Amino acid sequence: MHQIENAGMALALLDSYCKETGQKLPDNALVAQALEETSWPGRLEVIYREPLMILDGAHNPHAIKALLATLKERFTDYQKEILFTCIKTKALEDMLDLLETMSNTKITLTHFEDSRATDEKVLKEMADSRNLNYQSWQEFLDKKLSENEEKKTVRIITGSLYFLAQVRTYLMERKN
Repeated sequence: MHQIENAGMALALLDSYCKETGQKLPDNALVAQALEETSWPGRLEVIYREPLMILDGAHNPHAIKALLATLKERFTDYQKEILFTCIKTKALEDMLDLLETMSNTKITLTHFEDSRATDEKVLKEMADSRNLNYQSWQEFLDKKLSENEEKKTVRIITGSLYFLAQVRTYLMERKN
């Protein structure tokens, strides 16, 4: 949903730009091709199909709301497993409040190595106080990638963009 809105905004900007500069709008086929070929790593990126695993850089409450709307629209009948962390300057409690509204969802908090990351102790205490799981992200990924699924399940790795960069590198190396 969020990406559709972004694409619509890009098309509106293209239209305005062409009008302002007197340039001809590209034909529909070229626009369709450009949209088809556009990708943004870490934004609703399906990194594995089996098991289904998605990376999304929802790093603030607004982005978490957009992610949840997409999950509700596209993955209503799926069990959801969310791995989440954020940096110190972000609204951790607000984002967890939002994530906890999603039904059929298990939330696991994690820590990553970066000077900007929320302290591991804070995340463990938060997990404990909210009755959430806490696990190293590498262990989480290794376990989930080796599990046999009985139910339709989608794993969403989300939060800090710095965290997603580390996860994406780890998963891409594992694929190769």
